[in-house]
Amino acid sequence: MTERGAGDFVKANWPAPANIVGLSTVRTGGYSSYPFNGLNLAKHVGDSERSVEANRQKLLRSCEGLKSIQWLSQVHGRNIVDLPVVRAGTASSDVISIPEADASYTTARSIGCAVLTADCVPLLFCDDSGREVAAVHAGWRGMAAGILEQAVGRFSAAEKHILVWIGPAISQPKFEVGFEVKKAFVASASESSRSQIEASFKISATNPHHYFADLTQIARIRLDHIGVKGVYGGNLCNYSSSEQFFSYRRDKVTGRMATLIYIK
Repeated sequence: MTERGAGDFVKANWPAPANIVGLSTVRTGGYSSYPFNGLNLAKHVGDSERSVEANRQKLLRSCEGLKSIQWLSQVHGRNIVDLPVVRAGTASSDVISIPEADASYTTARSIGCAVLTADCVPLLFCDDSGREVAAVHAGWRGMAAGILEQAVGRFSAAEKHILVWIGPAISQPKFEVGFEVKKAFVASASESSRSQIEASFKISATNPHHYFADLTQIARIRLDHIGVKGVYGGNLCNYSSSEQFFSYRRDKVTGRMATLIYIK
């Protein structure tokens, strides 16, 4: 098993406190073979489990001050798990079990909150004092169901003290959806934000029953509506960069990147 490529991270570009580390991985620099070639971090896509585990250990070793990463079983919902996960009837932390959730939150040091994506929107949250962090996997179903609002509600800090960074995700020109997606977002929108949400959908020129949805813009709108103003990132399209990022919509059989945050 040979490592392929040099590898790198996309570091979160936001004014987070110095003790907060946030990043997204790219597809290069790992041990996986075609079609997962590179740093695939997901075990559910058909890749060799040995390769995935080697990639996860490489990521862990690359992050200074990080002792463990809590992976999730993501189901496109709104459930958030608090870290460290505690085994029932014990006082010990358990980062081996895989909670069914689409976000994780912690105030503990050296534990990585991580989500896996290959088109959906990954978001990192922290407070401006560096005491709380969260990572969120937001597909359209989870976002429409309120996972962003759930994540903000998990913080002790007031909304004005919460910072958010949006990692690589599919951009509007590449994300064609049916009317049911627009309907779900409009139905869950507040009255004051409904027109902004509707404007985030551009009707397809070739299929009048389809739209191109701007998921990162919808995330910004929903966060702004609940008082989170410090939102950064969201300018990297994973679909458009096949050498740097995985994309399920582009390739179908492919790996997953991790978007990770922790308190040093």
